[in-house]
Amino acid sequence: MGKKSRRKRTDKWAHIDTREADAAKRDALDFLKGYAFKEEEGEARPWICAATHERRRRRAVIAAAEAEFRAAIAAVPPRDDNEEVKIYEDARCIQALAALTRQVTIDEDDKKTMGEYLTKSAAGDGIGNEELIKLVKRWPRVRKYWPRLRRRLCWGCGKQYDLSEPRLWVCSGCEDARYCDETCQREHWRAHKGECLQTWHGKAQERQSRGESDWAELQQEFYELYPSRDG
Repeated sequence: MGKKSRRKRTDKWAHIDTREADAAKRDALDFLKGYAFKEEEGEARPWICAATHERRRRRAVIAAAEAEFRAAIAAVPPRDDNEEVKIYEDARCIQALAALTRQVTIDEDDKKTMGEYLTKSAAGDGIGNEELIKLVKRWPRVRKYWPRLRRRLCWGCGKQYDLSEPRLWVCSGCEDARYCDETCQREHWRAHKGECLQTWHGKAQERQSRGESDWAELQQEFYELYPSRDG
């Protein structure tokens, strides 16, 4: 074995009070774990970081809004035909649903997008009150993926397809609405007609303003897309 060096080693940290350093390290580790502890009246109480606090606050606010919405639904007198309560016919239910919507959305544009998400998800036979609550609460997780998910949702029957499945039948007019097949599209045409024409008209104006199509071409396209459908 070699000889130990007799040179005096200098401690670079000698000027640091180790007790203070150890305390700082403990505080840092506690913070990284999401907690730090403050002594108040001899009892250690948890302290959470701002992000965690905000997440918990939002969950609590959403839970309170959901509870009010459920209470509003329960307060509506039962229907004579034993059908489910129609929440859109009750003022308190409408206000409670609006309050719940505010808690899960970011701004007015986000509300409009969520409205589309609810409308498309409730297509076909519609949804019950319990399913509506689930859809509203699910929006914060769905928001980021909605641009892709909406292209896998049938606007007619509301059936949702996996992203890995083949693309759906696309409306040739607005080039936006998706359907399982031609049958779903035909059955949904009466409800979709107004929106379809409005979307096509907006796109036609843009093409004309950019000089991509003249009036005669657009007129011919219009009659080909919308020949003489009833409804």
